Amino acid sequence: MMLQGWRWYGPNDPVSLDDIRQAGATDVVTALHQVPIGEAWTRSAVEERKNLIENGQPGRSPLTWSVVESIPIPDDVKRLGGGATRSIEAWIASLEAVASAGIKIICYNFMPVVDWCRTDLEWELPNGAKAMRFDQERFAAFDLHILERAEAPAEYSEAARRRAREVYSGMTQADIDVLVTNIASALPGSTTDPLTIPQFRDRLQQYRGIDSAVLRRHLSEFLARVTPVAESLGVIRMTRRGRCSACRALHPRRKTIRRCSMRCPRKPTASASAPARSACARKTICPRWPSASRRGSALRICARPSGKATACRSSNPTISTATST
Repeated sequence: MMLQGWRWYGPNDPVSLDDIRQAGATDVVTALHQVPIGEAWTRSAVEERKNLIENGQPGRSPLTWSVVESIPIPDDVKRLGGGATRSIEAWIASLEAVASAGIKIICYNFMPVVDWCRTDLEWELPNGAKAMRFDQERFAAFDLHILERAEAPAEYSEAARRRAREVYSGMTQADIDVLVTNIASALPGSTTDPLTIPQFRDRLQQYRGIDSAVLRRHLSEFLARVTPVAESLGVIRMTRRGRCSACRALHPRRKTIRRCSMRCPRKPTASASAPARSACARKTICPRWPSASRRGSALRICARPSGKATACRSSNPTISTATST
């Protein structure tokens, strides 16, 4: 079953709950965007928002707050991993508050420095409609000539640098201000703090020495803390691209296979090579098949012959919302 859910940014969103109803949606995807990143959500605040969505307009078509997107993960967790004890405890408290209200699908991002970004938020299409857009040339102009990141010139081809100069030369100060806002400032639903250009440079400096392997380890340490709590509460944790968070975070490229308590949607093969059978010692319940994960008979080794952890890459038709590392 697929539910029709609508992303809603709270009472200040210009899209009203009635607009959501008129669009045909039955479920709401939202969060407590007013709570500063790193602070714990309270049960009373969650219940208040839930009551507004589900009972605030008697007589209207019913809506259900079924998905939280997102509980923001503070920046220090990404930089320090398990050492960011206070921030992780606050995240767990938010998780518990949401679960107490009966909301069991929670999305989160684990993106360093900035969350999702676009170069254009109101790009006009040929039919007059407007859409968000990411333009690589405009982003290169930002990176090379506005942010002036020291390593940037070496990461672009000569043709790309030339085109970025042309794009930047054609910008007015107003154009530059808008581009900075779109990329460096937190957009609606963002899980990172808004940044000025000096703050952006400072944040990049804080990530010196944190490569993909270190960031992956920090995510692993975060998951090791929150996963037992989530499992005990029956909460499904989701990252974007529809993969099981644990499989994707801990084994995105390694030639190992992951042992999951799940019915694998990829039809696990028994022909995985011997080297690939060095399954991860930690057993993780896959949130994509919560019913199967509680049956011991569903314990499977999920891998392709290549040994890559691919078990959780297939979409579960019962879950329509996921949010990226």
